[in-house]
Amino acid sequence: MKIFFILLTFIILGFGIVYKMNYAPTENNYDILQANYGGDFTLDSKAGKISLSDFKGKVTILYFGFATCPDVCPMSLSYLSKALKKVEGSEDVQVIFISVDYKRDTPSKADNYAKFFNKQFIGATGTKEEIDQVVSQYNVYYKFIEMPDSAIEYTVDHTSRFFIINRDGKARKMIRSDEDQEIFIKELTAVIKNN
Repeated sequence: MKIFFILLTFIILGFGIVYKMNYAPTENNYDILQANYGGDFTLDSKAGKISLSDFKGKVTILYFGFATCPDVCPMSLSYLSKALKKVEGSEDVQVIFISVDYKRDTPSKADNYAKFFNKQFIGATGTKEEIDQVVSQYNVYYKFIEMPDSAIEYTVDHTSRFFIINRDGKARKMIRSDEDQEIFIKELTAVIKNN
């Protein structure tokens, strides 16, 4: 009988651990201040060279994508534009759309694309070496996928995240572009208020 109760205790404990690992709600942590993300960079915009350090004093949001993206980028930039309208202090926020498609996107094309979603957004891009440096700094993935039967010839698979940089130029938050908008607003507001 004693063995039965010991065995039952272990089964209940085991079930509790499995439940907690697989089914219990988890709290997302969007903070990346302590992680190895970020740093200054210089890219080409329609107006000339821009660096992250040019925007010190503002909260900056980085989004990596490409101008011929058929779905993820338009949805993400649209989401971002709508969310900013609900954020108190959004006039102190600068969005930079970084095109990883250095083969096809010029600074003008990247900027025109970004401004289609919001006139205040800035589009930028660079050489392969410049793009590789900045994606390495922010741990962003991108890969060209050949499409031989398509008129566009290739597409680009890429990370879809918003990187929120504080007024001191430090990467502070990383949020998936499909995250609940209220969470994004809350996290962005926290960065705006904490500076």
